[in-house]
Amino acid sequence: MPSSAQEELVKLLAQRSLGAPYVFEPSEYRKGKQGVREPADLAWLCRDTLILFAMQAGKRRQAAQASHNFRQMLGFMRLWSAGYCRLQGVNEFTRFDMLECDSPPVVLISVTECADARLQVHPEISQGHGNSARRRIILGASVPTSVLLELVRRGGSALDLADLLLQIAQEPEGVPEDYGVELVAEAHIAAIQRARSAPNLDSGRDRDLDAATVTDFAVRLREMPYGAIHNASALNMNGSVAVLNDLDWEATTYLMLRAADMIKLVRDVPVGEMGPSMAAALVEAEPYRFLVGATDINNMVAFGQEMTEAIKNLTARYPDNPPISIQYHIAGRPSIEFMSGMLVFPSQVGSSIMSRTFHSCGESAVLSRRA
Repeated sequence: MPSSAQEELVKLLAQRSLGAPYVFEPSEYRKGKQGVREPADLAWLCRDTLILFAMQAGKRRQAAQASHNFRQMLGFMRLWSAGYCRLQGVNEFTRFDMLECDSPPVVLISVTECADARLQVHPEISQGHGNSARRRIILGASVPTSVLLELVRRGGSALDLADLLLQIAQEPEGVPEDYGVELVAEAHIAAIQRARSAPNLDSGRDRDLDAATVTDFAVRLREMPYGAIHNASALNMNGSVAVLNDLDWEATTYLMLRAADMIKLVRDVPVGEMGPSMAAALVEAEPYRFLVGATDINNMVAFGQEMTEAIKNLTARYPDNPPISIQYHIAGRPSIEFMSGMLVFPSQVGSSIMSRTFHSCGESAVLSRRA
C-alpha cells in the first residue's frame, strides 16, 4: 500500500516530471476467477522504454516489500505476454492501450519505504531463462521512496534514474537509502556546474540564474509539451516530445541556459531603444539538436515563418537527426510570458541513451555477480 510520501511521488511524476505526458496509473486487469489486479502503481512510457513502478511501505523489511512488488509486476507480465490482458491507462494528455507485443523493453522498479531500505539492482529479475514473461524485461531494481522523491523534486528524468542505477549496479547488496539520496544530490549539482561552465554561455555568468531557477525553468518546459505544440497533427509529430525523456540534468540545464540567452537578448532591450526583436540558436545536445528561439510577441508571425524556414533547412542538412524547435514568446518586455511552446520533429537517432544505459546497468550487475 503506497504511503503519503509515495502518493506525493506519484503526483510529482504525473505533474512535474520531464515525462509527464507519458506517466499514467495502469487500469486493473482481470485474472481468471480471482477477480481484478493492478499491473503496477504507475507506468512511465519513456520513448523506447516502459518503466513500471510498484510501491510498498510499512514495517516489513526491504526484501519482503521488494518480493511483493516484483511478484505483482511479474504476475501481470505473465498474462500480458500470453495475450490475456492489455496495459491500459489514461492521463490528462492521452489514453494508453498496449499489447505486450507492441511494448518496448520493460524496466521494473520496486519502490520501498522501510527501516532497511536500499538502492539496489536485481539482475535475477531480468534473467528469464526462456521465460516468455521476462523476455522484454531489461532491468529490475529497488529504489527507496526518498531517493526517487529526491530525483523527481530536482527535475530528474528517466535518463537520470538510469544513470543513478548504473552507478551502483556492481554493488551486490546495493547502497543504503541515505547514500542513495546523497548520490542524487551530488549528481544534480555536478551536472549543473558542468552545464554552466560551457564557454559560449552568457547566462553561465549571470548570477540571477542559480540552480533552482534553472530547474524551475526546465520544469516549465516539461509542463507544456502537448498544449503548446503548434500544428502537431499537420506536421505528423504527435508524441514526439517523448525525446525529452532522454535528456539528463546536464543536457536540460545547458538547453535552458541557451534558451535564457536568447530570451535575454530580446527581453533586455530598454523600452524605446533599438535592439533585436527575435533571436535563435542551434543547440547540440548529443544525440539531439534543438533550435531554441525567442521573440517579442509583436513579431510572432514573422518569427514563426523564420523558425519554420530554419527547421526545413536544418532538416535537409541533418535528415537522420532533424532539429527539435523550442519557441518562447515574450509579452510586454522586460517580463517573460511562457505563452508558446515547441515544435517537435520525430527523432531518427535509433535507440535512446536511456535505453542503452538501462541495458548497460543490467549487464554490469550480472557480470559483477559472476566475478
